[in-house]
Amino acid sequence: MTIFERTDESITIGAALTLTDIEERLKACALSPGGQSVRGHVISAMQESLRWLACQQIRNQATLGGHVMTADPRSDLCVVLMAAGAIAKIASKDGLMEIALDNQFFINNGNTSLRQTDILVSVKLPINSVNTCITYYKQPDSGYAHLSGCFYVKLSETGSIDDLIICLGSVFNTTRKLISAPLLAKGRYPDDGTLALVCDEIEREVVLESNGTISEYRKKLACAFMVKYWEEMKDTLKPRQSEVEDTNDLQWTTCEGQQVYQAPSPGQPAHDSVGRPVPIVASPALVTGEAMFLDDMPRFENELYVQTVLSTRAHARLTCVDKSVAMNTPGVLDFLDASSVPGENLWGLFVQDEPVFAENEVFCVGQIICTIVASSEESAKTAANLVRVTYEDLPSVITIEEAISAGSYFEYTSHPIECGDPEKQYPHCDL
Repeated sequence: MTIFERTDESITIGAALTLTDIEERLKACALSPGGQSVRGHVISAMQESLRWLACQQIRNQATLGGHVMTADPRSDLCVVLMAAGAIAKIASKDGLMEIALDNQFFINNGNTSLRQTDILVSVKLPINSVNTCITYYKQPDSGYAHLSGCFYVKLSETGSIDDLIICLGSVFNTTRKLISAPLLAKGRYPDDGTLALVCDEIEREVVLESNGTISEYRKKLACAFMVKYWEEMKDTLKPRQSEVEDTNDLQWTTCEGQQVYQAPSPGQPAHDSVGRPVPIVASPALVTGEAMFLDDMPRFENELYVQTVLSTRAHARLTCVDKSVAMNTPGVLDFLDASSVPGENLWGLFVQDEPVFAENEVFCVGQIICTIVASSEESAKTAANLVRVTYEDLPSVITIEEAISAGSYFEYTSHPIECGDPEKQYPHCDL
């Protein structure tokens, strides 16, 4: 179970080998005469997967067998093994048998098709032949993956696609190979039209297979992986240029940006952030697209949707709010206004002085008057547009000059926070 054997056709890896052992032996294979460390080769895909898999301490203890048999959807190596067409060697009471690591092997999180008495002995990893390209991608998230994927393609002698395999992790309840999206590519040439067809089907298939629970971010990321692989595959295999859209005439320029900020004073302590370009904590998540917004969150069973009805007047008296037509809209379940609030109809971060719902009078455009509760987002929005609000306009203060003329000021109470004696320090300040 600790075997590591390479032939011209395959690599056999024992189930008891640690991930660190596998990493070191793959490196030796890649560096040996005739070794394949080039991008697009299965050895390179395995190395890339191991590179981002957990930390060194975990790789020192974790084994290939444990990694495969947990059937965890976040298991990085499993997407590579599945895309490469790996075969598991199983020892059972009936003898030895071989089983493909495919959708029939991985049942769900924590379960495979093996019986409790079966033992995973080794995994045979085929060496990909000429005119093939296999590549692994991962978008990490605190050690695990927002999404991992491995893509394999085989081109015919004419440059058309003989086979396409798309395997994804961290999307479904276990590692999965997509079925319908690759079928659309077979027999076609790897051009932009084929890529568009495949990406559209990836979006449809992942939504269907995940029962609609996949976030918009993961769905788009799966397509982004496909686009990235597509360009890399064409660059690696270089299919016939007559069959692929010619992009040589396109003028590619490097994207550049510039940030100007004041350098900290010499000798300024590292913990002193004044004048330093301190990055916003949320910046990495925002610029990589990992930030989770409301529309990215999965839907839940029996989830309800709320749509607000907002004021269209700067200052007016509410003479009538007619909800009769809105309440007859299919899917509408309830209507909420100031009378629906238990207790006081006020809220605020520090001082509770702002109405939850407008009562009798509105004081700005966009103030919430009422809400519609419905079983779907579409029903809620449709019904909200059917609520009829009648106003009696009142004098409004829009500009600063109008506020000064009207004597309209907010009461201001100073809340200074002092430590020590600031007056003594002012003469020694730089500014």
